[in-house]
Amino acid sequence: MLPITNHHVCCLQAEVLWLMAAKEKWLAGDVPGARAILAEAFAANPDSEDVWLAAFKLEFENDEPERARAILAKARDSPTASTARVWMKSAIVEREAGNNAAQRQLLDEGLRRFP
Repeated sequence: MLPITNHHVCCLQAEVLWLMAAKEKWLAGDVPGARAILAEAFAANPDSEDVWLAAFKLEFENDEPERARAILAKARDSPTASTARVWMKSAIVEREAGNNAAQRQLLDEGLRRFP
């Protein structure tokens, strides 16, 4: 990453740029680099659903289900990042893991919160 200077501060909230940079690292096979970029994106955009879901996708697609679950759990606990999409992705993780009871619980809670 380039060092951030005062004239770059306006770009900190440009989450699409963070997401593109993280994806480029991931596609180049640098998963730790993508994680580092997403960590910076979280610092600049803590309420961004897209950043939360990108971090989840990175872990889920790289066979890190526990990391993916932890990210979604934090998102669900966040008053601003807890969205219907976050709850849906959480249920998908449990479905893929064969954990039907947890999937059902997440779906029920998600529907209660987002009727």
